[in-house]
Amino acid sequence: MFYFNAAANRVQKVHPKGLGMGISTEGVFADNLEEQTLRYSAGDVFLFATDGITEGRTTSNEEFGDVRLASLLTSMAAENAGEIRDHLLSAVKEFSGAAQQHDDQTVVVVKAE
Repeated sequence: MFYFNAAANRVQKVHPKGLGMGISTEGVFADNLEEQTLRYSAGDVFLFATDGITEGRTTSNEEFGDVRLASLLTSMAAENAGEIRDHLLSAVKEFSGAAQQHDDQTVVVVKAE
């Protein structure tokens, strides 16, 4: 998850301990979760993205990456959640160009009002 703090005008990557959903049907999933609490304010943005977004690649195998995603989130943070999502998906597609998509690309954006 990427968290944009509007007051600080910066993005923080939040990566608590745990397993990906659906990896295990046993109690292993619940046993490996780490709960984190974040205080947030109006204008803050939470962006959840699968690795298919940050690992979106060009034909020369360059990845979209966390830095590019954080920069895009910072520049779009004033927009509403739907616009941020759509712009990010378009940016990854444009970045990848003719390269074939190799992984799912799922994005959820939540903006505090």
